[in-house]
Amino acid sequence: MDLVFSDLYGREHGSNKQVASKSCALSLVRQMYHLKVIEPYTGQTKKKEGDQIPPYNVAISPEVEQQLTSLLEALQIQVVSEPQDPAQPVSLIVNQKLEEFEDSRKSMEGIVSWSPPQQNWNPWTACNIDEGPLAFATMEQIGSDLLSGMEQQRKMDQGLQEMMRERGELPVHSYKEEILRTIHHSPVTLIRGATGCGKTTQAYPGLILRLGPCAELSIKIAAQLQVSAFSQE
Repeated sequence: MDLVFSDLYGREHGSNKQVASKSCALSLVRQMYHLKVIEPYTGQTKKKEGDQIPPYNVAISPEVEQQLTSLLEALQIQVVSEPQDPAQPVSLIVNQKLEEFEDSRKSMEGIVSWSPPQQNWNPWTACNIDEGPLAFATMEQIGSDLLSGMEQQRKMDQGLQEMMRERGELPVHSYKEEILRTIHHSPVTLIRGATGCGKTTQAYPGLILRLGPCAELSIKIAAQLQVSAFSQE
């Protein structure tokens, strides 16, 4: 076999670091095969042993057996008989059609186009607001209503007061002034933190609404999902 001196690079991604690392290693092996550095695999592949699992008996109480029998009779379902030859395959699918479920409402997939906050506009439906108080309210009025509604709820709702006292002990509360200062001087602010630090429950209702022109803010609260791992070798 001729020696080949070449730099090989693998760059893959996956749901976690282990998956990304294995995909990266497979990419390197594939490159080595095409460069004829390694030979094709000629061994036998490992077969699944799922079909070779021996059967085992399950003991159930007579009451449960009677309930199952009564249910099958009520639904007019015929029990599948055990074949004489255990080696022969048997289907457990029955032909009895049960009651149909109501058709679920089809949801239309699409993309919510982003737009800056503006009067008389619904960004979720990308159309004007023709009815209700928001159809004629100015941005200043919307922000004032949001702030006054929150302050009134703070004074009247004792459960909310207790909740706010507990949330005041969250780690994000110590970054209050820094968050407000960053939002004031930056067009875009990204708040990222560990689960349970208060970035959602505190940053939006507890801090940002007090800035004043809160109707001019576009806020996106993303779920704390696992970030895809990246591996490069």
